[in-house]
Amino acid sequence: MKLLVISDSYPPYHSGGYELRCKDVIDRLMHRGNIAEVITTRIPEDSEILCKDDKDILRVLHSEDNSKRVLRRIFEDYQDLRHINRVINSFKPDIIYIWHAINLTRSIFPYLAEQKIPIVYDEGGVGLKWAWEHHGPWYTMIDYQSNSKLKRIIKDSLSSIVNFLSGNLIKKRFQWPVINAYFNSHLNLDNATQANVPLNKYQVIYSGIDLSEFPYKENQVLALPLKIISPGRFVPLKGIVDSVKLINELVKKKNIPAKLTLIGVARNISYLHEILELIKEKHLENDVEIIDFIKHDEMSKLYQSSDFCFFPSYHKSGFSRVPLEAMASGCLVLTYGNEGSNEVIRNRETGFIIPEGEYSVAADLIEELLRHPNLYIGIINSSRQEIEQKYDMDNYVNQIESFLLDS
Repeated sequence: MKLLVISDSYPPYHSGGYELRCKDVIDRLMHRGNIAEVITTRIPEDSEILCKDDKDILRVLHSEDNSKRVLRRIFEDYQDLRHINRVINSFKPDIIYIWHAINLTRSIFPYLAEQKIPIVYDEGGVGLKWAWEHHGPWYTMIDYQSNSKLKRIIKDSLSSIVNFLSGNLIKKRFQWPVINAYFNSHLNLDNATQANVPLNKYQVIYSGIDLSEFPYKENQVLALPLKIISPGRFVPLKGIVDSVKLINELVKKKNIPAKLTLIGVARNISYLHEILELIKEKHLENDVEIIDFIKHDEMSKLYQSSDFCFFPSYHKSGFSRVPLEAMASGCLVLTYGNEGSNEVIRNRETGFIIPEGEYSVAADLIEELLRHPNLYIGIINSSRQEIEQKYDMDNYVNQIESFLLDS
């Protein structure tokens, strides 16, 4: 298959697990003999990440920015669609394969609606729902049904002018293309179906991980100080502040020595400051370590050297691979059940699902596991078996490749 991949961000520059998963899947599909070209967004000028890409990765698209004036955005939409159109005409893909479109121009959807090429969307969040409900300022203005005949005439004229000047790349009206989509959790599928997003065909395919990258740890004995890891971007919905509160419960209230490692990019500086202030207020400077960017192999070592992974996300969409990676590595997961983690963890069998926001319950469970180390060992052993049986990367890509072939 010849796949034209369109995505917001593509590693090594990325904003999180969605784009990392995209590259994992595309690399493996190409290893199997499929051909792919990637067109993605530009790297911000202030980024410290340098990308030395080959000719098959084109970083030219603009990210959605509501602060831009409408005329500026129309021009950028035209530039983006011109790039995509050029690649389609030269590459002649069998499938247009869309990933993480939430920050891409909305003009891409009516453009794709007139393409006679199958479209497959990988939904790892709410991109489809967002695009269906929010058509962007241009199409929202053009498609709004005004009671004024004069306004309707003006908008029709503007729409025709923009369509003509763009060479028919920016369409006169918003249209929705025929899309086949697979979702990496039932949570994401429910978000789309509840919003009545039109889909031609859909399926849930849970994400997989490369087990060779996350080997199982040999030392399964709990020893003090306990080591707890909490990966996630520093934004409020990731709930990272709850991880600090958990450590405070263990160290200051239960007198259980513990060390916390926070891993993530500071996307929200004020939230990072809130976390730092809490650490200082609770005198936890010697108990909490913060790590910014980290590579996959280093992440694997951190999972292996940790006893627990606390996953306090409040996100009501997505499907994080963090619980899968921790489970594979023998690092017991405690989670609020969000980002699809309640779909893969069986409570008290392969991890713990605790009430949202109840970090003190997590502290009580950790205290219980210290008293019953065999329960801890049984759970992490069952977790690894679960990953091997259901979430191996090869099996994951097999399902994706089959879905693409049937599209």
